[in-house]
Amino acid sequence: MAWLTAHHGPAGHRTSGAEECLANLVNQHLQLADLLSTEGDLNRVAETLADIHQKLLLFIAGATTDRAWSQAALWHARITHRALLLHLSEHGWHPAIERALRAGCLSIQLPAAARWH
Repeated sequence: MAWLTAHHGPAGHRTSGAEECLANLVNQHLQLADLLSTEGDLNRVAETLADIHQKLLLFIAGATTDRAWSQAALWHARITHRALLLHLSEHGWHPAIERALRAGCLSIQLPAAARWH
């Protein structure tokens, strides 16, 4: 269910609530990042954390996204934002982490019309 949501957006998944789907999606990505960290693959950890954070940002900014999805994404983005900052503080700079953090700042600061041009 979480995988379908990640790849097809909320329209691809209507059987469950936004909160449940996004909680599962975030949890799966964080568990994968933990596993990759245990294996010592810090590059893939950074990519995994950045990927989920940017997916949530798309739900937040999406013009076609239902309000429940936007609110759930905003709530869960604070968790992924914290994970990005923690990874950055523990392991240093990574381009995927920087890209995700910058995307978050821009999505909050820019008006919706300016984001897509």
